[in-house]
Amino acid sequence: MWLFSSKASPDEEEPLKEKVPKDPADKTAEDIHGKGMHNTHPTDIFCLIIFLAFLGGMGYVGSHAFKNGDPRRLTHGFDYAGRLCGVHPNVSTQPLLYWCSLPPAPLNFAMPTTFNFESPICVTSCPTMLEPGINLLCPMPSATTRTFQPGQVPGTMITNTVIVQQTVSMAPYPTKEVAGRYCLPDVSMDDPIMQTMLNTTGMGKGGQQVLDALGALRRANAVLLASIGVALVLCFAYLLFLKLFARVLIYSALLVLTLSFLAIGAGCLITSFNLTGHQMDSPIFQKYPIDEATLYSQIAGGVSLVMFLITVMLVVCCHSLINTALGCVEAACDCMFQMWELLLQPALDTVVRVTCFFSLLYGGIWVASMGDVHADHDATIGGHKVRGVSRSVQFSEDEQYMVAYYIFGCFWILELANAFGQFTVSYMVVLWYYTRIDEESKKKPRIYCAILKGYAAGLVHLGSLAFGSFLIATCRMVRLILQIVAKQSQASGNPAAACIAKTLLCCVTCFQRFLEFINKNAYIDIAINSNDFCMAAKHSCEFILKDGAEIAFLNGACFIFQFAGVLLVSILTGYTGYLAVTVIHAPYFNPISEVYVSDPQMVFAACGLLGGIISLCFMMVFDQTSDTLLYCFSWNKKNDPAGVHFYAPESLAKLVNKN
Repeated sequence: MWLFSSKASPDEEEPLKEKVPKDPADKTAEDIHGKGMHNTHPTDIFCLIIFLAFLGGMGYVGSHAFKNGDPRRLTHGFDYAGRLCGVHPNVSTQPLLYWCSLPPAPLNFAMPTTFNFESPICVTSCPTMLEPGINLLCPMPSATTRTFQPGQVPGTMITNTVIVQQTVSMAPYPTKEVAGRYCLPDVSMDDPIMQTMLNTTGMGKGGQQVLDALGALRRANAVLLASIGVALVLCFAYLLFLKLFARVLIYSALLVLTLSFLAIGAGCLITSFNLTGHQMDSPIFQKYPIDEATLYSQIAGGVSLVMFLITVMLVVCCHSLINTALGCVEAACDCMFQMWELLLQPALDTVVRVTCFFSLLYGGIWVASMGDVHADHDATIGGHKVRGVSRSVQFSEDEQYMVAYYIFGCFWILELANAFGQFTVSYMVVLWYYTRIDEESKKKPRIYCAILKGYAAGLVHLGSLAFGSFLIATCRMVRLILQIVAKQSQASGNPAAACIAKTLLCCVTCFQRFLEFINKNAYIDIAINSNDFCMAAKHSCEFILKDGAEIAFLNGACFIFQFAGVLLVSILTGYTGYLAVTVIHAPYFNPISEVYVSDPQMVFAACGLLGGIISLCFMMVFDQTSDTLLYCFSWNKKNDPAGVHFYAPESLAKLVNKN
């Protein structure tokens, strides 16, 4: 620190530079960057090899599923003979399921009132009014005949039961194709016949409400698109609000909380001793006898005053910790505004995650369909025996292992996508933090292509990210197994086993939450030092043990701000959409308009959901940015205290002088 306190004259300043060619902070930063970001090398290569080999195994399972499976087995219906429409060789050209009417058959495509739900048939296309004169072979309800004859043993009787089911030619009723699998009556969704068909087969519950809601959203698609822009504006405004007023909000909340505890405690004690003469106005004294009410009031008053003292001591003794947490929040807002690519990263991260999810879902459908699919002939829906829509799937032992392998692979890949997004944000923030503040502007210079550098570093450290993701995926797989065990034990009437499974499930869930927190900080350490995952996790644990109080305050503040931000943006975005279809734009609330929205509440919900998703993406980046800044700041203070003023944002750097 002697360099900062020396007061050399202008004439002496140049010789001083010659004697000290490089600032101590510069040298430290050079060492830091040489070991970390500026000399990034692959980490956990062995784990990367294992992950790539695992992906090869996923490819083998997928190829086996594509060869032996058929997603139509999971969706298409079964006819009365148990043949899968469009799949079984005898009905491979008849993919649609049709329920015949009960005799007598309707004439001239009249709509029947009763249907033979127990004996559906497969058809090539749904019968319509445009195809008159055609008949379908429909199975009739089965008839049973019994014959009796004497048995071989004297005094016994043999009963022969014969089940006869005839197939007769019947005129069809007009239908329409639904979901590419079924032929349902060609009537409106609110027609009693359609409702009977949907409710009996179990294909439609609240179908009309769903269609009305989808219609309202389709007509208000311009409002939905506009709500995205509204949500983005609100997110930027909220971050700016946090940048300016985060400190005021936290201390105001602490002040209100402290005064509330004091007021409640004093009020309860005053009431218990009836010092004001209005003891019976208290709800406690109105509900309980006077002796019990007095005791409860004194207990409540004492607990509230204790909480008041704890809150006061917390504010007084942990003042520096609160300031550090708030400094990280303010610095996170500065970082996000100065590095606009941080605001772009959630969109790219969402694209990556959605692509992974739907790709794995598509493969999972093929994996689920590679088993033997059988029709359930005893399904009872709506009080009627229904065939054609219910099925069961049976896997061989090898296929069961493949399904378990694929499920674990899904967990691992999705967790890796999450880890990759977290690491990218952390790496960008680390780049920003360790960019030296310009002495003239007192701001950090622009960092170009930060997001590309983050993705490139993520690929270099893919082995470490795969290691951390493997641990979380293992916990998720164990949780899934325990959930299945608990459910089966409960169903089989074994409460002891169910209780043990649920207890273990709770323990594994807690351990998973701990690992997720460790991993998030380990990825930050990897971004700074380019360490292997185990070493980074060790540093992460040391960081948590050393700065646990600051972490707790920061997480508490971030949670409050995240929750408030998501809730506020969701409500305001939804309410803006609601106003657009009820007040702002007349055609939306005009019943004779082509774009009339009959269900504005659904528009409110959809716009609010979009706003919530967008704000959640922003808040997740905000949370990761705050955590990374706290880690960088703590690491910088520990390893290079003299360089803090060169790198730490103003909201954090000023804390060093105070401490």
